Amino acid sequence: MSIGLEDPNGYRVAELREVKVHGLPGIGSYTLVLMLHFMATQPRAASTLRNVSVRLEWGGNEQRMIGVAQPDGQVTQIHQHSTHIPIRFRIPLSAVQIESIENRRNGGNFKLALWFMCDVEQADKSQSKSDRYEFEVRQQDWIDALERMEYRKTMLFELPVPSADAPVGELVAKAQAFLHKGDYDQAVTLCRQAIEKIEGLAGDKSAAGQAVKNIVLPAKTWIRRSACYFCVRH
Repeated sequence: MSIGLEDPNGYRVAELREVKVHGLPGIGSYTLVLMLHFMATQPRAASTLRNVSVRLEWGGNEQRMIGVAQPDGQVTQIHQHSTHIPIRFRIPLSAVQIESIENRRNGGNFKLALWFMCDVEQADKSQSKSDRYEFEVRQQDWIDALERMEYRKTMLFELPVPSADAPVGELVAKAQAFLHKGDYDQAVTLCRQAIEKIEGLAGDKSAAGQAVKNIVLPAKTWIRRSACYFCVRH
């Protein structure tokens, strides 16, 4: 079910056709971008959208809120000859929020719900609007959004590596590939193999052995942010 916007006289002026997700990097946080694409429905007169805002929630009936936002532009005009009406929102997310989303989506697609609120003004009249819209976020679109947020650049887990060209790069690359497919178990396995290879190169059986023993939980957090970075020490 879509969202329709009616003017104060009850005539529909626009309909929500699509919601797309993107990402932007932040400072100490990450930015989820929602692009709402409305299509004008041949309004009889020009209308103005004011007091526009959205509330983003997890899909379904849980009513678990993710964030609220106002559009980049505070006033949106819908003219009689308007066709495409894009409205962009930016919602800041913490690392904990993204990790929670990752846990819930479990490597696949997932659904989000947004409440869209605004006042539709025409001449000296105004009509308030509040409606809910649920949409699916595809796995690849979410991965692309995380890339644009620079979420993968977060340093979480460091290991001493004998040299910059140590032969663990292939294992790390494979771990990233399985991460993108949502296969966390296989990614963790490759992380363990990388540490075991580092153990053989470094010759420090005790330290590396303890790292392997404790890798499961850190690695799960590590791969969820895809932070395949190592502290290189000669």
